[in-house]
Amino acid sequence: MSENRLTFKKKFLFTLLTGVFVLLIISVLGELLIRNFYPQVIMGPRVNYSEKYGIIWPKNITVINQLPGEWRFTYTTNENHSRGEALSLSNRYDKKNIVVLGDSYAFGQGVNDNEEFASVLAQKLKEDYNIINLSVTGWALTQQIKRFYEFGQLYDPEIVILQFCENDPWGNLYFKVTEIEDGKFVFKNSSNSANKLKRSLSNSFLQYSCLYSLIRKLISGSFLNEKMIGNVIGENTDASKTSKINKREQFHSNLLELFAKDLKSKGIPLFLIAPHNEIDLYPDIERKVTELDSLNLLTYYETEDWFEEGIDYSSPEGHHWGTKGHNVIGEKLSEIIAVKYSLLEENVDAAK
Repeated sequence: MSENRLTFKKKFLFTLLTGVFVLLIISVLGELLIRNFYPQVIMGPRVNYSEKYGIIWPKNITVINQLPGEWRFTYTTNENHSRGEALSLSNRYDKKNIVVLGDSYAFGQGVNDNEEFASVLAQKLKEDYNIINLSVTGWALTQQIKRFYEFGQLYDPEIVILQFCENDPWGNLYFKVTEIEDGKFVFKNSSNSANKLKRSLSNSFLQYSCLYSLIRKLISGSFLNEKMIGNVIGENTDASKTSKINKREQFHSNLLELFAKDLKSKGIPLFLIAPHNEIDLYPDIERKVTELDSLNLLTYYETEDWFEEGIDYSSPEGHHWGTKGHNVIGEKLSEIIAVKYSLLEENVDAAK
């Protein structure tokens, strides 16, 4: 009896090891085939799970984003989980501070270190301003607002630059870490437990695999993923597309209005920018932005007006702003700030 059990265990172990070995061989061969004949975009480490924000970049790391054989970009984060040179908190600053809030566009995904518009802005205004870029890939307005009040406002900013992206309206519900109750912001931790997978996957060697990237892309683009997103953000999957969009637009507009009003009460100008006319995709948000602009609660800049026709400003990585695009954004914003605030100082001096 004992011999039969021992024989069964040996057979089971042999079968298991054989299966693992075969799977390993198939994975290696698949990786080599895909990397050489159908390369996929890889990036690692990726954003980590964060109880406070849903996701956030790890601090003090170097991220490699590449399409093997085509292009490669490097992103370096600082001790504050952000890109760019970290500025220590202080009770007094030698220069005025500008806080930048946004997602992958403001973070600068698709351009190398020191090429993102925040770095261009910092270089152009280095005599008078510090630029603190708190943008994180994948963030929406709920996370940006929470990050500002928990950290960004400690820099006593002279100006806040907010970048909108077309995925913000649904991202606000997916990572609902900021809500409005009785006319005030209420901050909560992320309830999206699905993103806890990022704890183990974001720094895994799998992030550097073309085979894994292909599987990840296929899953993320499936109907099942869309259904899961709908469940996470509390939308009825049977509801019309129009009602879903209206719900998302209304929540975003409410967040933006309260944020703009609060900054106005603190005397902090709010600049709003967006890539590729993406605010136009949401009529309700566009109307709210126009209204807030007319009331001087924010200033909206249509960045597409800054680009010349016939020139490709995009990144090979896929974002509308590549190195040329970020350079234009940084230069234009620096000109606006330099002219606008030099005129204000001249008016103050004249009044004296």
